Amino acid sequence: MTANDNSTRRWCYLLLVYLLANSGCHSRSSSESSSVDDVFCDGKTVSIVFASSKFVWGNNPMRHSGGYLVSEHEDTWIANWSILDSDTVHAPDVRHVAQYEEERTDSGSTIVKQTGDRSSDFVAIGKPDLLLIREYQLTLLDDHGVERLPITRVRLGDGFVYTRTRSHVFVWNSTPAIHSMPELKMVRKLKGTESLIEFKKLYNWRENRTVILTEDLSYLIAVPHNGASESNVGHQHTKAFCYRIDRDEVSTVSLIGLGDAAIVNVEPVDGELQWLVYRNERQPVILDSESRTIFNLSLPSPPRFHQHRRCWVPADGIFWILEYPERLRDLERVPEGISLIRYQIDDGSQVRIQLPTARIPTP
Repeated sequence: MTANDNSTRRWCYLLLVYLLANSGCHSRSSSESSSVDDVFCDGKTVSIVFASSKFVWGNNPMRHSGGYLVSEHEDTWIANWSILDSDTVHAPDVRHVAQYEEERTDSGSTIVKQTGDRSSDFVAIGKPDLLLIREYQLTLLDDHGVERLPITRVRLGDGFVYTRTRSHVFVWNSTPAIHSMPELKMVRKLKGTESLIEFKKLYNWRENRTVILTEDLSYLIAVPHNGASESNVGHQHTKAFCYRIDRDEVSTVSLIGLGDAAIVNVEPVDGELQWLVYRNERQPVILDSESRTIFNLSLPSPPRFHQHRRCWVPADGIFWILEYPERLRDLERVPEGISLIRYQIDDGSQVRIQLPTARIPTP
């Protein structure tokens, strides 16, 4: 074989490589996933927003950066259970509420088509036919499985805070106000007083670990990360900035002697604030504003591969605890099931309610 033959073969090989790399000879693969994106539980209603996604991946053998996303298809459902009592729970109302489509170029770097709403945009509010979608505005949607019609909208402004039962939402904007849900009707307008301006500065000072609008609409509370210290290092989220709405007063509450702990909720009980705090992320305790212990709690932990959502109802002295799968693909076959537990705070007694399942409707 001559040198010219070797050179010719080399150039043919290089030409073949070039053609393969630029002729769309990319392999394709697919994958699926599922998720639970929002959960609502108040003891009367359980709502779960969940989604299933299908992905198509591309792989160019001439690139060393691995696979890239070519397209995505996501369907979102909501399941609603009405809880009458521990012996009477009907099958859930399951509805398809959204479809998201995304397509990209062959390189995966540019989105060329994007339609619909993602499942993470939706908030359940305990109504079988109503959802709240978060974009630049709060939009209430009426869904009957065919079309979604916007009922009303509220501009988000600088942020928003729900009550525990999502019956009301406070919205920061040019006219700070509390709106009822699901109507999104203004029920209380807050004046731009010096106290409210001071609270907003505290609210916006740095990242908040938790923000709370109490159920009786009397307090707005911000729990800053690590007690609003100059350092973001630490896990002592036990200082709270409080704005008393009806009195137009700002105060600070610092819970002490807790070590690594986080305030997760607060509600007035008989005129005094009670604080739900998790110590070391797992040990719940209820305190008063002087850091005195009211109750040490021993709440049940969820089964493996399950998550939980806890709803504290201080007026009734109970917790509602929802145990549900980390991923929800088929509502008919859930190995460990979906359970709702009624936990009595004073004596620790529990009643477990197994929620029935149902077929997921075809989109």
